Amino acid sequence: MLLLMNSGKTYREISEFLGCGLRTVIYWCVHEDPDNIESLKDKPQKGNNTKATDKYVQLLMETIEKLPTELAGLRQKLSPNVT
Repeated sequence: MLLLMNSGKTYREISEFLGCGLRTVIYWCVHEDPDNIESLKDKPQKGNNTKATDKYVQLLMETIEKLPTELAGLRQKLSPNVT
């Protein structure tokens, strides 16, 4: 989104190209600094505590590197209480 903005696209053009709402485009283009990658990092917010454990994050990172055919049984690993 920010790359499109930097290339001279209007908010409306970005919205149509990405298929997202105009308000979403405006929010990100106004609140984030395309020249400062640090501005894109999540910032702690009041009452916003980390919900994912290190083990869960590790499992997710391993999962994104796999082919769909290698993911048999993944649902059971992620949510063992789901049947």
